[in-house]
Amino acid sequence: MSYFMTISGDIHAQLLPPLELLPISKGQKYIADLETELSVTDGTPLWFVNDGRTGTSHDFVSNAQDHYNEHGTIEGTVLLNLMETCVTADCVFRIWWASSDPSCYRKLAEFTSLQELCSGIGRMLSEGLDISVKRRRVAICESVRPNPQ
Repeated sequence: MSYFMTISGDIHAQLLPPLELLPISKGQKYIADLETELSVTDGTPLWFVNDGRTGTSHDFVSNAQDHYNEHGTIEGTVLLNLMETCVTADCVFRIWWASSDPSCYRKLAEFTSLQELCSGIGRMLSEGLDISVKRRRVAICESVRPNPQ
């Protein structure tokens, strides 16, 4: 099995080769088949982050996992740099381990800030779990009204 990462939104990241952002429809069949559902839940434009070698996102996500296991942090990894770019651009993204569970891409811990994401990923990895996260956009609370005076 492998890791996959999708990004939704207007991201203009310059990825270091061999990473590339592909329209999700250009990914392998597994990821391309998720286009309709993820476009509805996460928004468009919808991108698949290809590691340039496996046809998945496995290399750079598993490298961050290995780095955490050795150093207790994902600081300095390609994954952290990409997550920072996504949060700055207010993009939705999800990272998951494709398993035999057909809904594994739906069973994700959700976060909004980079700090929450890093803490959540750290907890998962310290517990021996795979990275399974979704970054959601920051919601604007419409119920906040000025106090009447």
